[in-house]
Amino acid sequence: MNTLLEGLKASKEKICVVGVDVTNSKVFEVIKELREFGIEPVVYDPIAREEEVKEEFDIELEKDYKEKAPYDAILYAVRHRVFLETFTLEEFKMLSCEPLILFDIKGVFDRKDAERLGFIYWRL
Repeated sequence: MNTLLEGLKASKEKICVVGVDVTNSKVFEVIKELREFGIEPVVYDPIAREEEVKEEFDIELEKDYKEKAPYDAILYAVRHRVFLETFTLEEFKMLSCEPLILFDIKGVFDRKDAERLGFIYWRL
């Protein structure tokens, strides 16, 4: 986890967190640490209940992640079916600044494919 946080902190300041899971607090810990370093990530999850995320974690969910692009880094945090069907490496590339930085917490994407597209790729 420390390597992930160090990488996120070093990736400048505009980070998009794709997916939250209220049953797994790890992503919320990452968001909390980013905030402690003055980084307010854009958090997108159309499945999560907005009120619950706001009340329990003080996080406003973004409705239109594309509007805030480009991002310095993307943190892909969950394996929700809607994300698996929606997000591709090509989509993340279009949303990102150079250098392309992707933190794939759940290991959804193939490292070689990500690196072939120019991503600095990290996963658990």
